[in-house]
Amino acid sequence: MSVPFMERGDRMEDITVEKNIDGIVYKAKYKGISFLLAIEDIENKNKNAILPVARILFNEVLVSPKIGINDFADMAAFSRVYDFLYEVAHGKVSDVKLSKSQLKKRANDNWSCWRLVLSDRGFDFQTVFGKPYMTPQDIREANYALDMQIAAEKKAAKAK
Repeated sequence: MSVPFMERGDRMEDITVEKNIDGIVYKAKYKGISFLLAIEDIENKNKNAILPVARILFNEVLVSPKIGINDFADMAAFSRVYDFLYEVAHGKVSDVKLSKSQLKKRANDNWSCWRLVLSDRGFDFQTVFGKPYMTPQDIREANYALDMQIAAEKKAAKAK
């Protein structure tokens, strides 16, 4: 499960995830949406972009141990670490636990998204938070449309 949004004081870029792979504890740091988009741009331009993406992941996402692609004895070991780094780069940091106050602040900061999900006229969670996901512009537009619908319903109810 990914964490779709984080509050300003506890940004996703501050999250480091640990995983034990083959007896070694690897630490990886989430680098944010712009970093993820850069990786996706590389992948979209070249469907066989494993090497350039791997170089980026090992140089930018891997915190420790500081090892490189050629430090692996076999492809299977490399793949396990690569997959972990790839997941972290994509925001899959489900081991991170947020406090109640952090969750409340996130809910407040991201109200425009949650409003679309929780409204009886709203979208399902996957549409707003999933992938492909709504862009911030889509979310603003949907909220304006929801406001317009609510206003029209109130006007119609008063006219009765």
